[in-house]
Amino acid sequence: MILTCPSCSTRYVVDPNAIGRSGRTVRCANCHHTWQEAGTAPGDSSVISNYSEPVEASSAAAEFDSPSFGADTRAEGDLDGGGFDDRPVDADDYRTLAPGSNLPALMEDAPRKRSVMGWLIFLVVFLGTIALIVVERNVVVHYWPPATRLYAVLHLPLKTLGEGLELKDVSVTRRDDSGALTLEGTVANTSKLTHEVPRLVAIINTGASPTPWQHAFMAGPLALQPGETAHFTTELADPPKGGTSLAVTFTDQR
Repeated sequence: MILTCPSCSTRYVVDPNAIGRSGRTVRCANCHHTWQEAGTAPGDSSVISNYSEPVEASSAAAEFDSPSFGADTRAEGDLDGGGFDDRPVDADDYRTLAPGSNLPALMEDAPRKRSVMGWLIFLVVFLGTIALIVVERNVVVHYWPPATRLYAVLHLPLKTLGEGLELKDVSVTRRDDSGALTLEGTVANTSKLTHEVPRLVAIINTGASPTPWQHAFMAGPLALQPGETAHFTTELADPPKGGTSLAVTFTDQR
């Protein structure tokens, strides 16, 4: 059976069984035009009448001269890509290629392609969500504390604040008679991985209040490479009087 695209006139060799009796929607592989191809009953000689050249109705063997196929169309006996013979083609001798060898795109295949693409998108989103839950487990526990037990069952320990980092050479000096203090030190990445540097907090305990006095501040860089260090300094402008101890540690305070 020969189909001719009504838009660009490209011709295709088609197995009639691929079209069926009820017909189907096809798409031209050359110009992507779509049309509804009518079905043909088995044995109907009209399967070769879809030609621009005239066909003699009285002849038992329909003939047409100088067939003009698309660049990629071939019939059996011409598989080497050569041209067609100039002799008339007899319908009884004509044999189509195997189904699917030179067919236009069949529109019924589109839903299956969309289905495969949908599953691929779902798989990417699903795996991305799992990776995010694993990597950002501290954030998950912050908003949903019961997740702590789930991570313990899965042997996924929560990240410790300041993990892989160490505070060194911390010192405090009184700046002047106003009582202000200058706090300084070094943050060092002692691990083999890059770590974000959380905020620091200075804590001063006093015997007069059960709640310690706190001052949170940024240490400097947002992240440290393996073996990298960063110096920090901050001013405690109004520390409490009568402080008994001062400590510096990492905090998630904002």
